[in-house]
Amino acid sequence: RTWESIASLKDEGKTVILTTHYIEEAETLSDRVGIIDYGELVALDTPKALMEAHHVDDLEGVFLKITGRRIAEGL
Repeated sequence: RTWESIASLKDEGKTVILTTHYIEEAETLSDRVGIIDYGELVALDTPKALMEAHHVDDLEGVFLKITGRRIAEGL
């Protein structure tokens, strides 16, 4: 239900700021994604542009290329 509400707000043209460690959610719901590493914004763009720029198929691949760490390593 939460994700449906967020999608509905997005469809209405509203801005929603979402913080999540579930990168699949960010990839699905976001128009733009910011990746923060140790408190520093290291990437900000659309999911598609980030994946194309880093030559990967998903945002987890982008995260790994930028930070060198897997999300599952307990950030």
